[in-house]
Parts: sequence; C-alpha cells; structure tokens
Amino acid sequence: MVGKTISHYSILEELGHGGMGVVYKAQDTRLDRIVALKFLPSHLGADPEAKERFMIEARTASALDHPNICTIHDIGTSDEGHMFIVMAHYEGKTLKHLIEDGTLTIERSVEITTEIAEGLHRAHQAEITHRDIKPANIMVPEGRPVKILDFGLAKLRGRTELTKSGSTLGTAGYMSPEQVTGKPVGEQSDIWSLGVVLYEMLTGQNPFEGEYDAAMAYSILNQDHAPVQSLRPEVTDELALVIDKALKKDSTERYVDVEEMLLNLRAGQDSSGIRHKVLQPAVRLPAGRKRYAAAGFVIVLLMVVVWMTNIFLGPEASPSIASLAVMPLSNESGDPNQDAFVSAMHTSLISELQKLTGLRISGRQSSLYYNPAEQSPAEFARMLGVDALVEGTVFREDDVIQITAFLNEPFVDEILWSDSFRRGLENVLQMHSEVSRAIAASINLTLTPQENAALSAPHSAVPAAVDLFLQGEYNRVTKSRQGLERSVELYEQAIERDSSYANAYSSLAESWASLAFYVSPHVARPLSKQAAEKALAIDPTQELAHSMLANYELFYTRNWFAAERHFQRALELNPSSPEARVWYAFYLAAMEREEESLEQLDILNNLDPFNPSTRFLSEFVLLLLERYDESIEMSLATTELFSRFPHTRVFRGLSYALNGEMNKAIEDLDFVFALSPTIAENPVSPVTLAFGTYAYVLAGRADLARGQLEELKQISADEYICGYEIGIINLALGETDEAFRWFDRALSQSAECLPIAKIDPRLDTIKDDPRYLDFLQKIGFEP
Repeated sequence: MVGKTISHYSILEELGHGGMGVVYKAQDTRLDRIVALKFLPSHLGADPEAKERFMIEARTASALDHPNICTIHDIGTSDEGHMFIVMAHYEGKTLKHLIEDGTLTIERSVEITTEIAEGLHRAHQAEITHRDIKPANIMVPEGRPVKILDFGLAKLRGRTELTKSGSTLGTAGYMSPEQVTGKPVGEQSDIWSLGVVLYEMLTGQNPFEGEYDAAMAYSILNQDHAPVQSLRPEVTDELALVIDKALKKDSTERYVDVEEMLLNLRAGQDSSGIRHKVLQPAVRLPAGRKRYAAAGFVIVLLMVVVWMTNIFLGPEASPSIASLAVMPLSNESGDPNQDAFVSAMHTSLISELQKLTGLRISGRQSSLYYNPAEQSPAEFARMLGVDALVEGTVFREDDVIQITAFLNEPFVDEILWSDSFRRGLENVLQMHSEVSRAIAASINLTLTPQENAALSAPHSAVPAAVDLFLQGEYNRVTKSRQGLERSVELYEQAIERDSSYANAYSSLAESWASLAFYVSPHVARPLSKQAAEKALAIDPTQELAHSMLANYELFYTRNWFAAERHFQRALELNPSSPEARVWYAFYLAAMEREEESLEQLDILNNLDPFNPSTRFLSEFVLLLLERYDESIEMSLATTELFSRFPHTRVFRGLSYALNGEMNKAIEDLDFVFALSPTIAENPVSPVTLAFGTYAYVLAGRADLARGQLEELKQISADEYICGYEIGIINLALGETDEAFRWFDRALSQSAECLPIAKIDPRLDTIKDDPRYLDFLQKIGFEP
C-alpha cells in the first residue's frame, strides 16, 4: 500500500495495525496536510458486519466534537473496494509506548487520565460507550491534548448489537466483568477500562494476571487486583481509592458516571501533599494555576451545603460581584500561530461581556497589563478595582473551537464558576454570548430585556468569514495605520463571504473612523458611516456602530445633537466601552460642558486605567480644559506604566509649555523629536507632532519649529494632515493671515481637529478677531 495514491491521499508509511484495521500515514494532496488513513483489513472486506462496524466507527467518532477525541475528516472506498477512514494525524506516542518507556510521573498519569475521562464524558453525553479503552488506543501528541482513538467497537445506546448474544467485544486485560461474560455494557464498562489504564500507568503492569485470554478473564472475574500502593507506595490514599472504585466487580458499585470519577480524580493528592485542581467535572484550569480543595466526599458535601444555602437564603447569599476583568486567554492548541486568533477571541469575549450593563467590565488593554511574575491575581484585581477575574483557555482544531472559562474571586482564591463551551467556528460569537449568560447566571445577575436582546442578536456566520473577522480584530486593536488598513481588507473579505455579518460591519466602521486621522476624512468618514448603518440594519444592538456614527456626526458633519444621541445610545448598550466613553468626554469638553466631561473621565479611569490610548486622549481632554497640572500628572504616570509610548510626552510637553514650564517642555519634546531625524519617519504621527511643533514655538525654539513646519507642509502636499494644526503653528509664529488660510483648508477637509476650536487655549490670541467668530460659525458653533 505504501507509495500508492488512494483518491487524493498519497500513502507514505504504515503506522500500525490491529484486528479492525491497518493505519497509514498519508499526504492529503488536495488540502496539503498530513492525515492518517485507517483501512478495513482485506480479509474482512466481504464481511457485512465488519463493514457496518467500520461505518459505525466513522459516524460515531465524527459526531463526537471534542479536543480529546480523534478528529474524523472523511470516509471513502478505494478503486479496489477497500473501505477507509480519513483521520487527523498526530505526532507523538501512544500511551502504550509511554508506559513501556517507564517515564510517566504520578502527576502526568493523573493528567492523562483526566483528559481521557473528559473525552469519555463527551461520548457518554452522546450516549456512546467506547468499549475498547486501552493504552494502544490513546495517543499522547507532543504539546497537544490527549486523543482517544479507535471507536470501532463503540456502542450507541439503544442500537441493536451487530454480534450475537454472548459474544465478547474488547481487548483482554481491559475488558470489564460484564464484557467478559457477554452481558450488556454501558458507561461503567468504560470506567472500569479507564481504571485499568490508570493502574497500568502508575505501576507499569496490568492489575489482572493471565498468560492467555481465558486466564486473564478468570482473573478479572474472580481475583482482586494488588493494591496500587503495594507497587508504588507514593500513590496517595485518595488516588488509590479512585482506582479501587473504578475496578469494582459489580458495575453498580463503580462510579455512577465518569463525571463523578473526574471529581474524585481532581480531589486526589500527589506525593508532595499538593492537591490537584478541583473544579466542576470535565473542566481544566489554565496552565500554571492550581486550586486547592478537600477530598471528593467533602466536595460533594460542600456542594450540598451550597445548594441548601441557596434554597433557604436565596440569590443574595451569593458573592457580590459588580465588576470583572477578563484576563488574557491561554492558547491551548500548542500552535503559536494561533496566538493572534486567541488574542482576537479575548477581544470578542470582552465585547460580548460588556453587553451585561449590570456589570462593570474592565477594558482589554488593562487586562493585558497583568504580569504574573510581578503581581498575584488578587493584587491585580485590586489595581483594577474589580471583584472577580474571568480566566480561560482556547483550544482550536481546524474549525472547532473550545473555550474553557473560569470565574475567579481572587481575594479568597476561589473558583465561583467554570465551564467548557465547544462550537464550530461559525458560532464562535454565539459561544461568547453563552459564556456571558453563564457568568451572569453564576452571580445571580438578572438580565434586562435590553441585555437579553443584545445577547440574542445574530451571531452565526460563515466559518471563513468568522476567521477573517477575528484576524481583522487582531489587526484593528493595534491602532497603527498599517494594522488598521490590514483590518479593513480582512473585514471586507469577511463581508464578501457573509453579507449579513453585523459585527464585521461595525468593526469595519471603527477601522475607517480611526483611519480618518491618517487619510482624508472625505474618504474615511463616509465609509465608516456606511458600514455602521449596515451593521445597525442587521442588528440594532451594535454598540460600536452607534459609537462610530457618533464620531461621524462629531468630526465630519459636526451635528452636535445627533452625535450626542448616538454616544448616549452606545453607552446605554455598553457602559463599559472605554472608546465610547473617552470620545464622549471629548465631545462634552468641546461643547464646554466641563463637569460632565470630567465625570466621564473619572468613569473611564475606573474602566480601563492601563490603556495607553485612552489615557493619551484623556490627557488631551484635560489639556483642552486647561487643567495642565492634571494632564501632566496623568502623563507622567503613563510614561511610568508604558515607557515605550512616546505620544504622551508630546501632550505633556505642550502642557508644560502652556503652563510656563519651558525647560520641562523642551526636555519632553526633544526626546520625541529625537526618535527620528524626520517627522515622516517618527513613530509618532505627524498630526500629533504638530502639537509639539507649536509647543517648541512657545518654549523659544521658533527656528527649529519653522523647519518642522515646512516639513509638515511638504508632507501635507501628498498625505492628509489636519490643516487646523498647521494653522495653529503659523499663529504661534505670528503669521495670523497664513493661519486663517490653513483654517479654511481645514474646513474644506472636514478635518477632525475642528470641534476643539471653541475651547482650544492655543487660540486665545485671536478670540477677538472677527475671522475667528466667522470660523466658529462655519464649524457649526453658535456665535
């Protein structure tokens, strides 16, 4: 078979063979990937029962969508009539080989058993019993989840047996007593086999002795296994009890289901006395985070106590959680190429949780500031001022995504809630909605009709569109021109594949709105509006779309009333949006509503204190309100937090200059302009550097400022730069007529700087000039 091509699969080598098939490694020439092909043995090709069982294996395993179960891609028949199953190929060793190598620690054995149990839990939920759990059927890939293989003997509950009564199915040494005697088998049979596998991992030998199958069957039915601690004394009592219960001869005395076994596994102790992670069944904690709890029977007792407490005391007895932060999600795929995808999932999960208006959700940028080497979770939660942390992992395999999420109350180091969610890529955003609902339920948060509507909005999309959308999200949050332009391409591609994708339209609107600070507003702003309106036509609860329409009315049409209406609607839908909040604060400052603007900045500081972009804009708002000391103080803190964020030093230099502290102004400005010999190559945008050029004039560096002004004018001949800022520099240089010519150009550009003209302290010298009053009227302000 090696060297042949079957359909579009080129056979590379044999991987192994057994009673129900021969497995080959193959190249999928159509999709350019390595797969495993399992062929029905030729001697069984004419056996209808064998063919049917082979088909059952393909259908059964393909229906079990779980990271601990082997992925089935396809099934086919060769030209010679040989049936085959196309499976995912995993680099690594089978558990049989690892046991033979003798390298398994107790902790690793428990981890592998837990993962097998989680896969079985999924199978049992689908009413499927595997019936052939053994080390040879367990693959342990390098850096990836354990995989259960070979569902060739699987039994769907209620399905008629393909073999006559009394026949045995399974592998000697791993069969349960009911399998040995040919009795009907269920979930308890898989639990028995898993107990045998765990025993073998810990001791290196099977718990039942026999040189041949009949002798092994006798041992299974009539002899007790040697206590595991007699062969490996460091095994704890709790773990020994797990094995003993799994290997009860009477199936009714074993665990009720695999969930109960999981619970006891997690309550076990290793030789150092450190307890294994304790969570709800079938859930794993992120790497590096351990939880501590008592043995299984104590956990069950506590669960009863909690249940009784809720019955008698009601929801008020639950912890009071009013604010959350979503920590960076862990990439559990073992593939660093998925890091960007996981980052985008983090962004999307926060956006969905922000629809819970009864909770304050800390901003994404602030959650990224967490450094586990320097802060404990409790310390970081205290820094953010939140009551609890949402932590989680993301596992992606092809177009199947699993999120495992945890709600952690860090001040008492307690997991309040945890669960796993698994969906196809097309339903990723729906999965985020389900996570949000589950978290709300876990803290007894009653959803308002508005929240229900937002969480029930259309979420499904074509898988390819979702993938492109999430790539766009990853690029958009960089806020760089290059990242924004790339995000536009990706969102547009997503929309081409799914024209009803509301989230893609909203994010496209945000990217174009951000690009309006780099390219002509006449290009960017209408495109932003168009995308936002399409988003709202599909889903009226799209907060981001309302926020972008607010920006369109504020910066482009300067329809102040329409802008505020959209800002308020955006914040009704998502009070935790840092972006909507900071732009609303900017709007209120421009409208000379100082106290309201400061109130928004206070809220923002609680929402997203470690977001350099919103801090930067907050510093600018404080500068416009002539609160120079406060702007400087915030900027100094920003520099301490983000030493590589030079933008803040431009506004700090300007605040120093306006505050009369010229030496300090020059120090900050020199630092920024020294980053590059030219403005065009500076990492800070030209329009921001224009603020610094104005400050240079105030600080007595007029000659240097003139050279920078000429460079800004040269750049503006080919690229968009707000004419208002160039006019401001001319004004500082005493060239008032030239300044007004640039102000007129800003009007023709619909430049984004215009809304600040009424409160800009840099215009104080022309407040009595009739041309200034005319300028304000043209912008849209009352005279």
